Amino acid sequence: MAGPYDFIENPVNHSSMNAFEYSLTQLSAIDVAPIKEKEAPSPRRVLFNIFRYGLFILCVGVFIYCAYLIGSEASSYMRADDLYSDLASQYASDDFIHLTESGVPALSFGPVSPALPTFEERLAGNTPEQSETATGGALARAKVQRLKEMNGDAIGWINIPGTGIEYPVLQAEDNEYYLDYDFTGQKNFTGSIFLDCRNSETISENVNTVIYGHNMEGGLMFNRLTRFLDEDFFYENRYIYLDSNEGTCVFEIFSVFKANEKENYYYSSFNSARDFVDFCYEMKYKSVFTVDDIEFEEGDQIITLSTCTNENQKERYAVQGKLIRIEK
Repeated sequence: MAGPYDFIENPVNHSSMNAFEYSLTQLSAIDVAPIKEKEAPSPRRVLFNIFRYGLFILCVGVFIYCAYLIGSEASSYMRADDLYSDLASQYASDDFIHLTESGVPALSFGPVSPALPTFEERLAGNTPEQSETATGGALARAKVQRLKEMNGDAIGWINIPGTGIEYPVLQAEDNEYYLDYDFTGQKNFTGSIFLDCRNSETISENVNTVIYGHNMEGGLMFNRLTRFLDEDFFYENRYIYLDSNEGTCVFEIFSVFKANEKENYYYSSFNSARDFVDFCYEMKYKSVFTVDDIEFEEGDQIITLSTCTNENQKERYAVQGKLIRIEK
């Protein structure tokens, strides 16, 4: 009997075969491996596969969610940019007050007021007398009334020449709502420019009018307040204009600094007039740049603009100005 390694003589006629067929006749039992049955995967292998596929699905989900957030933020940013740019263009036009048929205060203008003095003129003591009534005060009141008809929370309009900051100012019952909602009431991460809920919308009733806004990349909202950290810009751009129900309130900037959110720069209530004067000097001395020609006394009023630094969640930039006139 032939062993498993013995040559198996095949009586087939080899001369009629090709090379492949001939090679098959030379196979022995040892050359043909038995077919193994497929083994079931081990529990460890099953768990590994579940983890691998689960991780893949999670990564895909995170990617889709991040893409959605980026797209949503970009869309919200563009919507806010379009909204406020459009509103600023409308507000700049005298026809803005005619966009409604409801009662708008009649316009009556006083004599033309002198131009605001430059910083150098003020240092030289050349400060022209202010007129009791100023061109534009009545128009400003009418425009603010129109804003209020569009949104009942509107209390005014802020304009800071040199920065591109031109926005309606809103006020809610708290200081949270307008962090996330725009002028039209739509939810938007850019939020709105808003007055501290503890302030009065009648600016002359506040010793410290505090206004907040996000520091949005690309120059939106209060982002361009950071320009005042540049020394040349600070000294060349000195005024803040706030249209209100009283007319146009004009503030001269005297301080810019970085503060912790727990500091007292946004205080709007004081025990006495003397305490408020001390507070004003404290804010003046906090400034990155010095303004020697602005002093304070009892009865003075200031404005504080506050925005995040985007460096630390608890840090803020503050720009402050002293009320020098109200164009009524």
